[in-house]
Amino acid sequence: MANLRANKITSTEVFDTTGSVQFSSGSYLDLASSTDFAWGTGDFTWEAWVCSTASDHTTGNHYIFDLGAGNVAAMSFYQNKFNYYNSTIGSSGQLGTFSVNQWVHIAVSRRNLISYIFINGVLQGSFSDTYDYGSSARTARVGDYASGAGGYAWNGHISNLRILKGTALYTANFTPPFRELEVIPNTVLLCAQ
Repeated sequence: MANLRANKITSTEVFDTTGSVQFSSGSYLDLASSTDFAWGTGDFTWEAWVCSTASDHTTGNHYIFDLGAGNVAAMSFYQNKFNYYNSTIGSSGQLGTFSVNQWVHIAVSRRNLISYIFINGVLQGSFSDTYDYGSSARTARVGDYASGAGGYAWNGHISNLRILKGTALYTANFTPPFRELEVIPNTVLLCAQ
């Protein structure tokens, strides 16, 4: 990651946020409507390094990435646990309790209508995921719920948020990338570096 070296992410002595974007209540990034976020029933990957800086993440739902209005699909911390949501499966993967000021790599991949959830490269579970994202352009938001800014804000840092359309990058345990992510084939979003 950009200047966010592995020794800083994994260290318990030094908390480093260089190479990340800080979000707080009322701050978010809106992405223009695009068919890049319309995956039909195809494969995809979402991944990011995240670090909560707020104790309020132990309650409520705090959005990291939300795809379109109406709660179509999202990655969030729900009561301090990583959560992946879409309209077919509902909530899934409310796994792993995380401490404030702790960097965590999160990822969701879908291959052949099976979704896989990872925390720090460890597979947390897989499940049938037939949600159809359609072919129409969609908007997306980083750092808050797309339909109501402020109430579901991510309070903390996000680094190297990468979205791939048409590629399931992870389907088994992997070592999280400790270098700045790069644009690879099928990358439709790479931000927060």
